[in-house]
Amino acid sequence: MPRRSPRGCSMPGCPELVEGNYSKCIQHRSEAERARGAPSDKGYDKAWRRIRNAFIRAHPWCADPNKIHPTPQRASHVDHIVPLGEGGARLDKANLESLCISCHSRKTAHERNRRGSWE
Repeated sequence: MPRRSPRGCSMPGCPELVEGNYSKCIQHRSEAERARGAPSDKGYDKAWRRIRNAFIRAHPWCADPNKIHPTPQRASHVDHIVPLGEGGARLDKANLESLCISCHSRKTAHERNRRGSWE
């Protein structure tokens, strides 16, 4: 498969060339990672991992809230039914559902569009 030709970093004023599927140079990628913060800073700590792992073992199939898939899909994400930003309980199993990656992505995009933000 042919390689992509180098192109400029997407950060305004940066003269560095970028190869592969990246849009930013190494320096700007690492700055973006630091600005994003660690998962534990956002509440994804040891307690969350413990609850998440137990929940996905107990509920291994996608809840598929919109019934998009014709066959059962294996769950890969545990999602909060009521988002944390809207007052949902972080570690309450009643506020959790198992979703496959496509259903989780669809639900997250819908929630972000409804809020009008990309936090």
